[in-house]
Amino acid sequence: MKNRIALALSLSAVMAPLGAHADNTSSTRIAVAFALPARPAVSTFSDADHGSTIGGGCAPTDRGQAAALVRQIAEDEGFDPDLTEAVAWAESDMGGNQGPSRAGALGIMQLMPATASRLGVTDRCDAKANIRAGVRYLKALYDEFHDPLLMLAAYNAGEQNVYKANGIPVNDETTKYVVKVLNRWKLGKLIKAPIPNPV
Repeated sequence: MKNRIALALSLSAVMAPLGAHADNTSSTRIAVAFALPARPAVSTFSDADHGSTIGGGCAPTDRGQAAALVRQIAEDEGFDPDLTEAVAWAESDMGGNQGPSRAGALGIMQLMPATASRLGVTDRCDAKANIRAGVRYLKALYDEFHDPLLMLAAYNAGEQNVYKANGIPVNDETTKYVVKVLNRWKLGKLIKAPIPNPV
């Protein structure tokens, strides 16, 4: 019960409208302090960056290059690039830790072997293939559940666990994952929002 209450409180804070803090000058200052110049959505990966493995896992990649590639592929696939970027940060620290996870997931979008196979990926360490499959999987989950929270829960815990729980599975990993992705997505939107001019 405590997990459900904590999740509800966390999600309500995350889902609050961005405009709710528009008059808050400290929020504006924080957004300005952390704002980074926009990066072009162009991949600077070379062919050597794809499919490289170390010790059974994928070699870490440059986070800036990975973020640009994530955004480019999400846009190509017609999916929210900010949300996709938030998922990639939660999954692999934007390519800094590509696994394998305890469950055996690999790559920037941390694909499980069965999921990768279902999506036609033969090399989960191929950054482009991994990201494209991850985005397509997110889209398929959204089409299946018609709910972004259930989409994220299913991406983390698997579709069957969402069905068994009849919602977000109540376990620490999945609830923290959903909140982590939504917080990063919401913060990204806030930082990119135009700063209102003082009157």
